[in-house]
Amino acid sequence: MKKKSSSESGIFSPRIFAAFVLCSAGALLAMFSFAAPTPSNETDAQGTVQFKPVTVASTSNGVSANLRDLPVTRPSFAPGTFEVHEVRPIHPPHAPPQLPVHDPVQQTVASLGPAAPTPLQTFEGMNQADGCGNCIPPDPNGAVGPNHYVEMVNSSYSVYSKTGTRLAGPIQIQQLFSVLTGSRCAGTNDGDPVVVYDHLADRFVLSQFSVNGGSGPFAQCIAVSTGSDPTGAYYVYDFDQSTTVFHDYPKLGVWPDAYYMTTNEFAGTGQTFAGAGVFAFERDKMLIGQPARMVFFDEGVVNSGFGGMLPSHLDGTPPPAGSPNYFAEVDSQINSPMLGADAMRIWKFHVDWSNTNNSTFGLSGQPDYTLPVAMWTPAQCTLAQGTCVPQMGSPYQLDVLGDRLMFRLVYRNFFGNHESLLLNHSVVADARIGVRWYEVRNAPGNTLATATPSIYQQSTFAPIDALYRWMGSIAMDAAGNIAVGYSTSSPANFPSIAAAGRLPNDPLGQLSGETQLFAGTGAENVALFVPPVGRWGDYTDLTIDPADGCTFWYVNEYFTDFPVVDPGAPWQTRISSFKFPTCAAVIPAPVRAVSRKVHGAASPFDIDLLPPNPAIEMRRHTGGDIAPAPNAGRDHEVIVTFPVPVRLTNVTVSSNNMLDTPTATFSVTDNVVTINLHNVSIAPRRLTINLIKVNDFNGGTADVHVPLNLLFGDTTQDAVVNAADITQTRRQSGNPTVLSNFRQDVTLDGVVNTADITAVRRQSGNALP
Repeated sequence: MKKKSSSESGIFSPRIFAAFVLCSAGALLAMFSFAAPTPSNETDAQGTVQFKPVTVASTSNGVSANLRDLPVTRPSFAPGTFEVHEVRPIHPPHAPPQLPVHDPVQQTVASLGPAAPTPLQTFEGMNQADGCGNCIPPDPNGAVGPNHYVEMVNSSYSVYSKTGTRLAGPIQIQQLFSVLTGSRCAGTNDGDPVVVYDHLADRFVLSQFSVNGGSGPFAQCIAVSTGSDPTGAYYVYDFDQSTTVFHDYPKLGVWPDAYYMTTNEFAGTGQTFAGAGVFAFERDKMLIGQPARMVFFDEGVVNSGFGGMLPSHLDGTPPPAGSPNYFAEVDSQINSPMLGADAMRIWKFHVDWSNTNNSTFGLSGQPDYTLPVAMWTPAQCTLAQGTCVPQMGSPYQLDVLGDRLMFRLVYRNFFGNHESLLLNHSVVADARIGVRWYEVRNAPGNTLATATPSIYQQSTFAPIDALYRWMGSIAMDAAGNIAVGYSTSSPANFPSIAAAGRLPNDPLGQLSGETQLFAGTGAENVALFVPPVGRWGDYTDLTIDPADGCTFWYVNEYFTDFPVVDPGAPWQTRISSFKFPTCAAVIPAPVRAVSRKVHGAASPFDIDLLPPNPAIEMRRHTGGDIAPAPNAGRDHEVIVTFPVPVRLTNVTVSSNNMLDTPTATFSVTDNVVTINLHNVSIAPRRLTINLIKVNDFNGGTADVHVPLNLLFGDTTQDAVVNAADITQTRRQSGNPTVLSNFRQDVTLDGVVNTADITAVRRQSGNALP
């Protein structure tokens, strides 16, 4: 959708810049009509192109230098030259709307209620001099991790502390790939950058495309930090996409099985829109720096009207095991009459890395779900003409990009309750522009993957005032609060940065407040650009802090007021954070912990271990020199259940006897941690099982301690083995093991018999220390 010039690389060509200064609007469009392809699909015997997965290996990969050791670099360019990164429409032009238009879900009043987000801090991000030197727009986006904030713009990146101190940068993006000598990624700096944080692995993922000045060949450049520190080294990759199809506007999403991406394809001699490209990158390999693959589907083969879609990005709790990634777009009958009534279309992308030919996208490329949405009118703003955004202090109007979803498409899993998808885009509301947003939820009793979901709520935020609101980004915190960040402007207001939000119990479809995060003090003055178009965005980014699951971080652009109006549109970016007071990180605490053992052919039986009344484990361990099991080592199995899925770094075991050397192994499935203890003495013991750094994926982190008190033969659980235990066991002799008597089956053979009586008698006199 967005087409870049050959000088977009941040190492600029005066000859190309001169062409921009001298050309007319028509000549500019001609410059951007280059060709570009995708990994090719096969044709059948009738010559029909088949829709199928195409697997491509990374062209090159390597390990970068430490980012903090790379020199600070700013682009150089010829004085008096300026560059417009041209936007390419993904839908044919349509007649302008008759204003005002009626939006059936427009929110016309913005409450100043308690859901108005309170800004925590705001600091300067990169500016035009840091990024591309003389280009518009900046494409501002960022990602927050536990200790850092990483920002990318056209065509540089910087790393900040959470208080705004720049720790690395600005650095031209291509320098990160310089180790890939001779690669496209090392040789170009073409922009459309995206950075995301992979909270499942505690890594940052940076990307930009390589388009060779728009003439191809075309590639995607991806870097994955080798550890949690974004100022360190990165595993860097160059993925060839095509020699003829331009893959524009790439957007990434993090998922457990892959990094997913969408593009808008432009092909043919006229470089017209040709459909959507969808990709999956081999995340597991990229996390360890090994050669990796990508799987590609060309949606243009199915319907060239599909486009403007995004992949879903996981925030917080992981999805149910095996869930596909969800891709979505929202279409208007005005923009896409061949697709029918206004609707949201959702595809399921399942990638199979064991056999990539088994990978699927949608129903043979058609959407899995088509959900009707409230009618909306696309904002058609082309070369600053049409339904654009006015600004104070300049005759030039600002772009809207009303033909696509805005970054990001957020996925949230509220374990045991519901799954949500959050989307937003810019629409015409009355005679202005507003932010249309949606929350999609799974059908009750099903997952998003197993049944058609529904639109839980939808609304257009456009309170009746003078402001235009557009270029939004939406997110949800761990408590279910929603926030939307966006740009604002009007004939009486400079372009500024704002956010609105809602609490889970607010009326559906209502944002309960609006806060200005930063007030711009100047207009985007594009007098020196040819043509003088108000390129804005092309996207912004609202992300959630993984340290608490509550704090929102937002980056957007603005302009300052100069004593003399600067016609070169030197943009700035601003990074802000805010949170809702109702959200707080929840410290993970188990809801149950049990010692589990199998009694012969009988079902497993559990003994509860959690305080305040932890039971005593009176049954033998498995393995070793006691039970005839194949595993040697005197083992106990402990199951710890949490209310939500968790992850942890380690499990250790401590004992009241310093001579003990028990060890532990563990596995995690969603909210259940299975722990196997090894080399546990048969003597009476008080053990403590230590689950280290249990994390709920939403910022809550704690060590969890589970007691395991061992007294073999204590069937009455009174901390001593005596005649009462022998009598109780004798009374059950001859009975098969069931729930009411499993404590007397201390030998675990599925029946209470003389072997149990003898074992208890031999332990008589032992007590729990």
